[in-house]
Amino acid sequence: MATLICEKCGTRNADTMLTCRRCTAPLGKREASINMLGGRWSVGPGLESNPQLFSGRNIETGEEVLIKRLSRTAALDRSVRSSFIKEASILRDLEHPHLIRVIDVIEDPAAGAIVLARPEGQSLESYLERREFLPIPVAIAFGLQLLGTLDYLHERGVVHRNLTSKGIFITRNEDTGLPHLMITDFGLARNIHLAAGQDSSETGTLLGMKVAPPEQTNPTPYMAPELLQDEADSRSDIYSLGVLLFEMITGRLPVGHGVRDPAQLITAIESEAPTILRLLKPEVSSTLEDTLLRMMAKRPDQRYLDISETRAALLACTDATMVRVPEGPFLRGSAPSDDAARGEEFPQKPLWVSAFYMDRLPVTVAQFHSYLKATGLEMPEAWVKHNPLEFGDLPVVHVTWHEAKAYAEWRGCRLATEAEWEKAARGEDGRIYPWGNEAPRPEHAQFASDVRAAVASHPAGASPYGCLDMAGNCFEWVEDWYSSNYYPLSPEADPKGPNAGEKKVLRGGSFVHDAAALRCASRGRYVPDERRANHGFRCAWSFD
Repeated sequence: MATLICEKCGTRNADTMLTCRRCTAPLGKREASINMLGGRWSVGPGLESNPQLFSGRNIETGEEVLIKRLSRTAALDRSVRSSFIKEASILRDLEHPHLIRVIDVIEDPAAGAIVLARPEGQSLESYLERREFLPIPVAIAFGLQLLGTLDYLHERGVVHRNLTSKGIFITRNEDTGLPHLMITDFGLARNIHLAAGQDSSETGTLLGMKVAPPEQTNPTPYMAPELLQDEADSRSDIYSLGVLLFEMITGRLPVGHGVRDPAQLITAIESEAPTILRLLKPEVSSTLEDTLLRMMAKRPDQRYLDISETRAALLACTDATMVRVPEGPFLRGSAPSDDAARGEEFPQKPLWVSAFYMDRLPVTVAQFHSYLKATGLEMPEAWVKHNPLEFGDLPVVHVTWHEAKAYAEWRGCRLATEAEWEKAARGEDGRIYPWGNEAPRPEHAQFASDVRAAVASHPAGASPYGCLDMAGNCFEWVEDWYSSNYYPLSPEADPKGPNAGEKKVLRGGSFVHDAAALRCASRGRYVPDERRANHGFRCAWSFD
């Protein structure tokens, strides 16, 4: 129960009381009192990222929680409060790894509330405000996580109706450390709040099909058009997810971007065609663009029929361009028994590396040409000589470290750290080469040659995580500055290299190198402004 503490006698009173029920002293202002729910939940301030959620704490255990509560006006309406409590109780019975856990339901004549587990991390909205957009493979992976959650809800008759980036938290998977999405907000306050005396059959509910009438709807750009007409089913969630995917990939909303006026936003939702995805992101495949357009069709019968059909379509857009590397230890450097090792590779010792995504392949000539076309950048004549468009499936070369870094940032990625690169190449067991300890053969890698090979030409050389071409073909720039004596001094978790230096590290050897340079522990270095006919790169990404 929400209470006010009498400053004179210490008695707890319902926060609807004006005077103390025991000593009749004025209870004073609500803000000056201790705000309590259910006798054990202390209610703190609203979250800056989502004002409808309040921070809270269990006064007995100290557990930090989130609290979603009805407004006082809504709570005083018995039918509204009853609907809220009923639906909150159903939510409490839902258990899914991507749904926030309901800890308690407070049935209070003055302030019904739901107490939720507080996830670590940040909202997707906050992340996009900082980073603008996600790499396409990561956005698709996030979309598939949300599809699995929606499938679970729909099987139980629950339609979310208004997925938003504000209501989704990015946390970390406890086993892998990889990003893990949590749906934290079911929009209860918006859907259930009523003017006193209104018939509850005309109101929104969490689980039912009806929503607030159009004149009472507070629209968001994620809402399906039919929600504005008091209709909704599972396809409404497919629409919202399409909007989220578009936003994750581009950093913009497909309709109503930047619109604040509710009337104008409703018009945009109902009639504005989505922005053409490939105008903003030319590297997006036509298959992915068509998938999102169908998900965001104005009419429900023009969308995918259900979650299963949507998942199949989205999986068809997944080209495995990035692999996932879970958090954990690996052996960096060379063993004393390795006769090919150099002093800069010692000592060999275990390091801890946080989870990250890594490109499965080096960046290709075709991909870099697409980048140049999208950005309007021009490369020197020597670069064009080494990378004509007809060499599209070869790894791009003759790029400086700065150009590699700029490309990675354009994709929403970064260059891997030296430690990340080595872990992606050799896994956790300290193997000498990506494929194991067997000396390189022509089927493993492109080496001791005069020419590059098409990427993915050597599947037998795959690393434990599925990366290809991490030995031979092209030397790969990484983020770190080079130092020959860094290893003995580096931290044992997520080392990022020296703070400064004259040269940047390259890894993996190239088509001109011999077998020794193809070892996972082998290190190269060049001035970051230098170009070489065997210098390329690949991209990485991690949640931070």
